[in-house]
Amino acid sequence: MLLRSGKKLSHKNSCADIDEINEDVITRLPVDVLKKILCLLPESEANRTRILSYKWTEICAFLPNLRFVMPSCVSIQQANKFHSFVDATLAIRGTEPIKRFSISYSKICNYRRADALLCTVVSQYKVQEIELMFPDDHRKRIRFCWPLFKTCETLVVLTLKGKFVLDVPGDVLFPCLKKIDLVSIVYSCDKSLTNLISGCPELEELNVERLIRDDNLEIFKVSSPFLKRLGMNFSQETSRVLVVDIDAPKIEYLDIIGQMYRYKFSIEPLCIIEAHVTIDGSISKELLSCLSSAKMLALTNETIWDLTGRAYNLPVFPNLVKLEIGMDSIWDPNWLLSLLNNMPILEHITLSERLRSHNHIYLNSDWKPPVEAPDCLSLNMKEILINNETGTHEEFIFIKYLLKHSNNLEKLTINADRFHPKRVEKILSFPRGSSLCQIHLNSLQDPDGSSYI
Repeated sequence: MLLRSGKKLSHKNSCADIDEINEDVITRLPVDVLKKILCLLPESEANRTRILSYKWTEICAFLPNLRFVMPSCVSIQQANKFHSFVDATLAIRGTEPIKRFSISYSKICNYRRADALLCTVVSQYKVQEIELMFPDDHRKRIRFCWPLFKTCETLVVLTLKGKFVLDVPGDVLFPCLKKIDLVSIVYSCDKSLTNLISGCPELEELNVERLIRDDNLEIFKVSSPFLKRLGMNFSQETSRVLVVDIDAPKIEYLDIIGQMYRYKFSIEPLCIIEAHVTIDGSISKELLSCLSSAKMLALTNETIWDLTGRAYNLPVFPNLVKLEIGMDSIWDPNWLLSLLNNMPILEHITLSERLRSHNHIYLNSDWKPPVEAPDCLSLNMKEILINNETGTHEEFIFIKYLLKHSNNLEKLTINADRFHPKRVEKILSFPRGSSLCQIHLNSLQDPDGSSYI
């Protein structure tokens, strides 16, 4: 017994020896090889290898992407312990550049050390991407090390998350920054956001998620000459009315979600290639004109409500090949066909968003199909996906119409779990304008779906 106890004790006091004895074949590989292996793993899996041995902990310090998550701290001493761990990891790394640096702080945070750490990362490691997640603290204004960013010619992506107050001075400069993500940020004033965007002369992508109730933002003004991608998610929970003023003539991708009291888009014609629009309110003619150049377009239910009253005043979409449209709040085949008349080369259409409760309205219950179909159906349509099926007679007749008049259709997919089995049989026997057309009937009860030819 004593011998066994002594053996255990000697091993306990010789951690390095234990690591050496327990090394497997992979661990014995050269360090450079192990680094390459870790780089091939997902970030979370690569970081989990730290628990294997001290050698793996050192190797993780050399990963191109470093991610640190501060545990919930109850004291500033615990927060400082986390900072010391981060500092030690960087000390092991030496001066090897960092591709992506991500750090998430808890509510008890030593802002002085956080600022010092950011200065170190920006000045010494030629970092390309930075992701900072600060705790919910409306009282704390984050200024960062703005002067250092002026000399940082490697940073191309900046992500800021958290309900802290972002205070950006007028002389900030990110000379090479190409992408900004702002999630649930509180702004010191409207000018703070404007200063940040105007301080990025090379900015190409901007994503703003305004998901908190009071973020101090009243005017969302963006002026960026080279911006190509713009995403705006403005939650309806926000208490402030938002005026949107976008001066970005080169935008190619646009994603809008939420409410806007008043908005203005200054975009050059024929620039937008892809757009996703969810506006709870009226869509201006100017915005519609900008969207008309898109090749891919998604319009949700909130947007459709406004457009149904002016189907015959909509612009032509000469480049559109893919359309996704929400139709669960209103069902009017005539309106949809009128819309398709303005999309001459459309190849793919998705009727999305399944019916929810009783908020839908059915029109034209005695619908009489028109003799002439839109050109895009008879000449170009290759794929139709119907996700919002209800199993109604009107929808059943509309499906028959689509199959008959789509002369080049290759695939029709329907979520048919609400259709009566006899109607399913009839759908499969409907005349098809295209001899190549396959019908796929998917059921929600069957996650794999069922396919029929």
